[in-house]
Amino acid sequence: MDYDEAPNTLRRVAEAAEDVAAGMKKFSTLASSSAAEITDLVSKCFAISSALQYLARAITELWQISIYERYWYGIWDVAYSLDYTFKDIHRFVGEALKETLEDRTWRDINEYFYNESGNSLNRRLELYQAFLQTLTDSLKEGWPRDLDNFDDLASKIALLYKWQNMNSSRGSLPPTLGLQAKAAQSPICGLTKPPSFERRRPRFGQASPEQPLTRAAREEDDGEPWYGQRPPPPVPEVPVSPTSSNAFSTSSSTSHNNVVNQHWLPRLFERPPPTTALTATGRSACLAQDQPRIAEKLEEYDKLKEISFECGDLVVGFHQRKHDGRAMMVCKTIRPPKDQRECGRILALMDVKRTGPFLRFVEVSRRSSECFAVLRFTSYESEIPSQRSMGVARLRTNKTLEGLVIFFCTFLALRSEDSGDPVEDFDDHRLHKEEVLFMAVLKDDHYGHALKLCKDKESGVIRLQASALHGTIRKTPIWTAFITHQIHSPAWMNRAGPKVIRLADLHKYVFWEDYNPHVAPGCQQELNFARTCDADNFEAAIDELVNPPKKSKKKVGKGH
Repeated sequence: MDYDEAPNTLRRVAEAAEDVAAGMKKFSTLASSSAAEITDLVSKCFAISSALQYLARAITELWQISIYERYWYGIWDVAYSLDYTFKDIHRFVGEALKETLEDRTWRDINEYFYNESGNSLNRRLELYQAFLQTLTDSLKEGWPRDLDNFDDLASKIALLYKWQNMNSSRGSLPPTLGLQAKAAQSPICGLTKPPSFERRRPRFGQASPEQPLTRAAREEDDGEPWYGQRPPPPVPEVPVSPTSSNAFSTSSSTSHNNVVNQHWLPRLFERPPPTTALTATGRSACLAQDQPRIAEKLEEYDKLKEISFECGDLVVGFHQRKHDGRAMMVCKTIRPPKDQRECGRILALMDVKRTGPFLRFVEVSRRSSECFAVLRFTSYESEIPSQRSMGVARLRTNKTLEGLVIFFCTFLALRSEDSGDPVEDFDDHRLHKEEVLFMAVLKDDHYGHALKLCKDKESGVIRLQASALHGTIRKTPIWTAFITHQIHSPAWMNRAGPKVIRLADLHKYVFWEDYNPHVAPGCQQELNFARTCDADNFEAAIDELVNPPKKSKKKVGKGH
């Protein structure tokens, strides 16, 4: 949704909200037993109409278009999701008014919206109101007041819109209307249905709908936002050959070597990260039951990496299936002997959370959640042959914040390569106990990335992270770099242009296969911002970290 058309689009949705409110008010006179509930929904529709108009006004009064660009995706999602919701209400109510099906229709309305999203229509309208208000406040102030709350609301709206879009593409309609799929008409607000590229990864081996900008468009720098989208990683074309049935075997096939050599994960550990030790109590553990036949499941997977925890007592391996990118995390408990077990879980079925000095991996389903493994902070110092591992090169571990960050980003990136539909839209892309000091859009490797400057509240570690800006891999980390000590060097950062900042001694840990950034003379890394003001704000944020403002001391008067 372009900046120029956004206000008018939102006003059209606001008018639709009032039309729906008028229809429901008329419907309440028929469904007398539910009149109070329906009247409440009518008031919420009018409130949403007002919120949409306030949002439209906030956009027109912006003094800087770059602020709108931070939130355009959320504005897109809520506008089109409302469009679908109003369309469905309009059909239900219209049919009821024609055929006098008031009681049955009211039950059907509640059932339909609950089945679609797991929430009632009343709760959905409350969610819209809260997100519209948050968007308006964020546009006026430049940043969300509560980033966690904003992300939570945005994720819920995006997931709702995803299901609505999928139902629309399948031609599903409220079952009680007795309408055929072909009777589906354009949304009530008159909005053009957006392209269907968002939130769904194309299958491995097929052309991606998220292609980068053309060379001509890349070379044209007219100051407009950069909307190139990063496609999924290419599928390694390797000859099919059998792999070892033992997940931790020392032997490897040619196919396995080719796949591993082409993947980014093994290269991730070629250079050890800095180490910031953290206090950690407790041990890493695999909490799932033993799976005696796990080796059979892994026959179609290629082993990418094994990492040892707790002096080799626990070994964690990442495996990936080459035809669809599905990844599995396999845990093998070696000691104590009585607790030996081996089990694995699909990454697309798990989320990850930081809890103190641990990462917790929880298997999520619609019915329950079960903790699969708990891993203590790990840093990857070197690959060493171990007698305990029968000659397999594994990674020695140490308890540091940097190790946790790399493992966390690795999990998210591998999970995003799964070309199948995820069971859930996970909301675990933010690392607990980490403060975001700066965010902006970055032109990075010809794609639009979201750059974040983060500081860990416990250890003080400072890092940069670039993530996919939108599309099927939205929020997936592309690279991260630790800059805790580098920022204090006067020669580390220099301005190379209105929108370009060059950084010396910036080692990026890359989580994407085809990432190929521009490197300036002297091996300096470039941050190419979409706006000049973002480059200014980045310099200011770094300067505040290097020279934090002094806290004013209260003067204490002398007694008389």
